[in-house]
Amino acid sequence: MSACPCNIVILPVKVLKNSSRNTKYSLYTTINRGYDVPRFKYGIIVSPRVHSLETLFNDLGFDKNIERSLFYLLLNDPVLAYPNFYENFEQFRCEANEDLPLRTYYIPKFQFLAYAFDSEHVLATIGYKPNNKESYEITGFTSMGNGCDIKLFNYSVVHMMRFHKCKRLVADIIMEHDLLGYYEKKLGFVEMQRFKVLKEKNQPKLFDDQVECTKDFHVIKMIKELKSHIL
Repeated sequence: MSACPCNIVILPVKVLKNSSRNTKYSLYTTINRGYDVPRFKYGIIVSPRVHSLETLFNDLGFDKNIERSLFYLLLNDPVLAYPNFYENFEQFRCEANEDLPLRTYYIPKFQFLAYAFDSEHVLATIGYKPNNKESYEITGFTSMGNGCDIKLFNYSVVHMMRFHKCKRLVADIIMEHDLLGYYEKKLGFVEMQRFKVLKEKNQPKLFDDQVECTKDFHVIKMIKELKSHIL
């Protein structure tokens, strides 16, 4: 994990919503690239994570509360990842704990981003959409580098706890993608519920109704209580 760079960009979704088509398209393709790895490996989910650029915010669940939703990027080199990076983003320091040393986060200087992020320099992504006042659900969680997913998760959670008073995280995962052990052992979640999603179209919609699949699969709802900064 220490070999993975730690340049964290915080994108308020309300800023992303106002930004250029190029900015949105670059994140749309980056997210789908990350989700394509398990999609092609397991062959269960046929449809991409985000169906189109026009459905980006809806597919990630941000549309229900854009004002409070956030999206984080882990970059290997900010200058290469976004044109004129330091003219468009400013940095601030966020205290962590003894396990998570002081780190620098970058936030947009303006309410509009004009340029595309270079996906070759985006190492991980994660989004948070509010469930209620103190609970957020994870969305758009991808990793393109070894250990970068856990690093971005840890530092984004520190920020969510400190600045957004997040006390609980929720995640829906696909059991057949072998994610249960990862979420339990690496991220500290516990299982709360699981249900079966049928391939047949006439079933009650318990999951994303736009998902196309090759067979039935199971969704596990997981939860993580955030009681301290030690993750």
